[in-house]
Amino acid sequence: MATQTATDAIYRALRTPEPDPDLAHAAVEEIRELSGQNVIAVVGSQIAELKSQMADFRAEMKAEITEVRAEVKAEITEVRAEMKAGFAEVNARIDAQAARIDAQSARIDTQSARIDVMQRVVWRVIWPLIVLLAAPVLGFLYQTLTAVSR
Repeated sequence: MATQTATDAIYRALRTPEPDPDLAHAAVEEIRELSGQNVIAVVGSQIAELKSQMADFRAEMKAEITEVRAEVKAEITEVRAEMKAGFAEVNARIDAQAARIDAQSARIDTQSARIDVMQRVVWRVIWPLIVLLAAPVLGFLYQTLTAVSR
């Protein structure tokens, strides 16, 4: 059976994804040199080796993908927990602000009611008193001013 170096061109021709005429020519020459040997067995062993390498590569890639997937899943889980905590904090702040606004609104309503009561008191009680007191004061001022000018 031939060694790897004896069939290096065949091996490279099998591994190259694009057809390369130079590699194909070298591979044909190697096959001619191996004419006394079992060429199918040599090429078959190289194909089997390539299949084994591809299976190993697939297994490595699958392991890498599984590992990356687990890492991404852990990161997403962590980010979700952080987001939930952040949203809970924001909601708590909004609720506290809403409570303060409701309390302030109640105080404003109370003050508005007091102002309305005070306005009614002014219009019903104080304004008539001012009118009653203003009439004599205006009369006195009128008499004083007209007496000085006489």
